[in-house]
Amino acid sequence: MAQTFEIKGRVKDAETNEPLAFVNIIFNGGKYGVVSNIDGFYKINDARKYPSLTYSLLGYETKVVALDSLKGSVLDITLKAKTVDLQEVVVMPGVNPALRIIDQVIENRNRNNPEKMLSFSYSSYNKMHFTTQKEKTAAEQHL
Repeated sequence: MAQTFEIKGRVKDAETNEPLAFVNIIFNGGKYGVVSNIDGFYKINDARKYPSLTYSLLGYETKVVALDSLKGSVLDITLKAKTVDLQEVVVMPGVNPALRIIDQVIENRNRNNPEKMLSFSYSSYNKMHFTTQKEKTAAEQHL
């Protein structure tokens, strides 16, 4: 019966020591992987088959750990936050698309004037609500 070797551990932020949730832990050349849980814990069964583990999370530096030098079955990892400098972007206001529609309405107002047409029709909907009991105000309901 073959013996399986399990690796488990926790992934934390290197500065704050807070657990990191949903860290990608990749092995076997990127074919397989697991994800740390909400508290940063993970577990990999049959881990001795893989030469290394790669830990990655958006906003953090990727870390590769060789398993041949691992002593024991617990592998706690810290990841350093990675900063990325972005180029400056200038956002300029454009023309409001509603202005194009309003300009067309104004341009065609004489042509679409219902008083100048031979005939026109429209539908109207009205609704009234009556109650037979006086409704309580919010203050009366709390008493």
